[in-house]
Amino acid sequence: MSTPPPPPDTQSPSSAPLPPPPSSGGPAEVHPAVPAVVSLFAPGLGLLLLKTRDRVKDALLIFGLWVAFVMAVLLLSIVTFGIAALCCGVPLFLYNIAAAIHSYDEAILLEGEKPLLFQKGFRIFKD
Repeated sequence: MSTPPPPPDTQSPSSAPLPPPPSSGGPAEVHPAVPAVVSLFAPGLGLLLLKTRDRVKDALLIFGLWVAFVMAVLLLSIVTFGIAALCCGVPLFLYNIAAAIHSYDEAILLEGEKPLLFQKGFRIFKD
């Protein structure tokens, strides 16, 4: 007498290979658009998402300048009854766009591809 085959739910799993576990040695690689989107809303902080940590000073300087500019615009807007906000809104928007392009270009350079604007990379602090 032969034994019947096991029910379908208890059969052995397929022999498909499992993906390797994620490495815990550092930050995972992200798509170049992710740092750009982060830097669009918080200029410079998208650089912190890159797999190398040598751009921390650049990121903090870009973000610090943005915070200082926003605070200056807010104080001037109170004094000038909103006129400063109208005059400084476009430069503030352009600063966010430039920071997003910079973060995207740095992420693309890490992948070895051709960046959009900064062809050789743009580093504020040369370590």
